[in-house]
Amino acid sequence: MEPNAGSLRKLSQAILGNVPSSLTALLAFVVFIIVLSRPGTAGGITPPSIRDPIPFVFNTIQFIFRNERFLQRVRKALDDAPIVTFRLAGKTVYVMGELKHYQALTSSRELTFQGMMIEVGFPKLWRMPADEVQRFARDKSGYTERPLPGTENTPTDQRYWAQKHHVFYDFLSRPNQIKPIVDEFGRQFSQEVEKYTIGEWSTMSIDKLTHQDFTKCAITTLFGPKILELNPDFLDAFWGYDAYVGVLVYGLPEWMYPAPYKASDRFLDRIEKYLDAGLKNFDWDGPDADAQWEPNFGTRVTRELAKWLTDAGFRPRTVAGGLGTLLFAQNSNTIPIVSWMLMELNKDPGLLRAVREEVATAFVTDPATGVRTLDPQKAVKLPLLQSVFTEVLRMCVSMVIMRTIENPMTIGGVNIPPGSLIHAYSHLSQMEEDVWGTEGHPVDQFWAERHISYVEEVDETGQLRKKRVFALAANSGYFFPFGCGVPICPGRHFAKNEVFTMVGILVDRFDMEFVKWTKMDGSPSDRPAVPDKRFSSIGTMPPDRDMIIRWKRIW
Repeated sequence: MEPNAGSLRKLSQAILGNVPSSLTALLAFVVFIIVLSRPGTAGGITPPSIRDPIPFVFNTIQFIFRNERFLQRVRKALDDAPIVTFRLAGKTVYVMGELKHYQALTSSRELTFQGMMIEVGFPKLWRMPADEVQRFARDKSGYTERPLPGTENTPTDQRYWAQKHHVFYDFLSRPNQIKPIVDEFGRQFSQEVEKYTIGEWSTMSIDKLTHQDFTKCAITTLFGPKILELNPDFLDAFWGYDAYVGVLVYGLPEWMYPAPYKASDRFLDRIEKYLDAGLKNFDWDGPDADAQWEPNFGTRVTRELAKWLTDAGFRPRTVAGGLGTLLFAQNSNTIPIVSWMLMELNKDPGLLRAVREEVATAFVTDPATGVRTLDPQKAVKLPLLQSVFTEVLRMCVSMVIMRTIENPMTIGGVNIPPGSLIHAYSHLSQMEEDVWGTEGHPVDQFWAERHISYVEEVDETGQLRKKRVFALAANSGYFFPFGCGVPICPGRHFAKNEVFTMVGILVDRFDMEFVKWTKMDGSPSDRPAVPDKRFSSIGTMPPDRDMIIRWKRIW
């Protein structure tokens, strides 16, 4: 018997919990429509399916709104089979487990992110209208400099994927492009911390520090100072948008649930204002035309992205959407990672001392001025700091590796038809006890030295001593916090440098000590922070509690 609207409303409430009744009613209507229009199943070899109490409906709603519960069910299903399936909004999804399948996603040149950008990324995040999305959809020439066979006649100005790849990878991934950006960030961040008086203890909220002062430096480094000068409330607009991104990507159309789109509009309105000013004021033939950083657009990747999209005739809203997605991807992950690292360091005074000693070796003193500064290239190679960073990524990053299938393919003996999706969940692979756990240090507990090995070496005095060496605790195929394969995050190297610069400067220039845990509203908490599951499968899950610390600036 087909479910009626009343039973569907009860189902939505059971899945979603305390969701406003208006949204629950809308969801019930959506569910009813999906059930009536559900497609038939594709032929071919299929693996076991994740149970769907109301076919094509329950799993979709739970995936979007209670993702952490859905992943628990996926984990149990993968215990019995290396590949399982479910239906997500009318599409068949093949969920990959096991190392060989993760490696297949990484190594395949056929599995790209283009289909997901066309279906989700461009319309939902870039807010790109259908006619502009079709420009990318029609481009079959690939992302490399040389067009794919059979597409050699594609006009250069219509090779949109290649141009997008060029902007992001050439101006955000290459070392010669990253160094000036990181140096600028270090300069700004060092100035920011100097507002605290040397030798004076004060009580600070880690959440406030990271979401206000630190985010401000990160944004003005990437976009330049004009973004905040033109929009004094931009930080509030950014974090308001951040709270809705998951629902914006996976959720309901605007007419049914307008809140995520209102948050997006508020965010993009401010970027569009900044974009308009930048395009008018920047001298494209002047001395800053090839600068890696300048005050109008900030980094060169921001400027080049704005110029390419504008020159290609995309609407200002689309250009703002592309810039906004870049900013979101960079800061919505790095800021929570810094929060987690500071919390773990302050929970363990011995670890804080060890990291401080290690970080001191990455500072250099200018012989002419006597000024002491952090060398980010040295900092990112520090073994203990790398291990702390990696352990935070392992435990707190929850993202979906998504690929669309354009041509029939077989993975692990399973025939996957065109139009299907492939998923792999980083949080599942990175929290496997048999892979990452070790005696006395289970996988669900933070251990700063999980990714450390000790080797013996002879020091300068001729004495044999043990030396820390960074070594990922498992096969790298299980670890993909930045994605994998062709569409791996182009900003991952800058993000790591940014995180290490922040943490390195703070532990060297400040004494810190833990005071207490609080809830986000400031009221007392009876437990430490855990990852906020509302952000499951979106990126870095931020702490669901705040930590109050005492600190004083040393120098």
